[in-house]
Amino acid sequence: MEGQEHLTNDEDVEAILRLAVNRQGQDTETLRQRLEASAAELGISPEALQKAEEDYRAVKASEQEAVRAREEARQARRRRIRGLAAHWIPFLAVNVLLHVINFALSPQTYWALWPLMGWGIGMFSHTWSVLTCDEKDLKELEKEDRLQRARRFRRTIARSEDH
Repeated sequence: MEGQEHLTNDEDVEAILRLAVNRQGQDTETLRQRLEASAAELGISPEALQKAEEDYRAVKASEQEAVRAREEARQARRRRIRGLAAHWIPFLAVNVLLHVINFALSPQTYWALWPLMGWGIGMFSHTWSVLTCDEKDLKELEKEDRLQRARRFRRTIARSEDH
């Protein structure tokens, strides 16, 4: 690694420091003391540190809420897919049975097509709604989440520049 500069920005420094702190496995009181000492070393007032920490907690809570919302959307999608499978199984079983009865008892008249088509229209619309609507909703949720994170980041930067 010698001869190669791997520190190109503040994020690199923060990531390395975060790894070092995690590896030491210190308790929260020691971490709090280190945070306050580092802030004092950098000339950051206790009030500014407290405000930054509050902003960080708010952003973190919002991110956790977005993760929960996405997970709930995924679970709802799984439930809807299971419900769809629960409808497809009887649809297929009943229609196979109707066709067997149709061809065994009255092969001259193809009447089993009508229940297949009528029920099939409902199955098609159910399948379409499950496979397309949830995907759009999930993509929309993720897009909204990215926009909210970008807005929060810009607000946090703006607040820190104001002080």
